[in-house]
Amino acid sequence: MCNTVNLPGGGYAIVCGGHNRKVRKCACGKVAALLCDWPIGGGKTCDKPVCQDCAVKGGPNVDFCPSHERLKL
Repeated sequence: MCNTVNLPGGGYAIVCGGHNRKVRKCACGKVAALLCDWPIGGGKTCDKPVCQDCAVKGGPNVDFCPSHERLKL
C-alpha cells in the first residue's frame, strides 16, 4: 500500500509499506480477534477465525469455534 505525503516546502514523497494483512472474519461476519484452539493432530490446531462473541472459552488462552465446542459435549 502506498501513500503520497506532502512535504514542507512544496515537495511530496511516496511512502510504501506497512502491513497489508487481510482482516480475518468470524463466521458471523464480525472481525475475528481469535483463532480456534481445537487440536486437529500433528501438534496443529483448527485456527478457524472466531470473534469474541462467538468464541467458547476452553480454559486460560484457549478458545474454540462454536462447531468444535459442540464436539466437546
